[in-house]
Amino acid sequence: MTVYKGIVPKTPTFPYVLLSTNFPTVVERAQSRMVQARELRVRTTVVGESVQSVRIIGQKLSDALEGARPVVAGWSLGRVESRPNDQDIVADRDVTLANGLNPVYAVMDWVLTASRTA
Repeated sequence: MTVYKGIVPKTPTFPYVLLSTNFPTVVERAQSRMVQARELRVRTTVVGESVQSVRIIGQKLSDALEGARPVVAGWSLGRVESRPNDQDIVADRDVTLANGLNPVYAVMDWVLTASRTA
């Protein structure tokens, strides 16, 4: 599975996952107003040449991310959790592949909470 962060090249390798993140937002403060926790939202867009390929890669992505607990020095991270978004697998009508078909994609949203340890 190919993963692109932020930008997809003009001729991507199918199937692929596009990864987009926000800057972590403050979700909890102490009474002193010091930041105690931040939330990172991640959007993954699974893109393939068929609905079946999107389902297969989407399941592999879910198996890899759901409940994962990343390790980052200086931070205590919670587990990665999926966020339902009720979006269907849809065709990208703005793109036509060499075979004349449109690629299809599904958006999957994820979240994790982090707090500084140092």
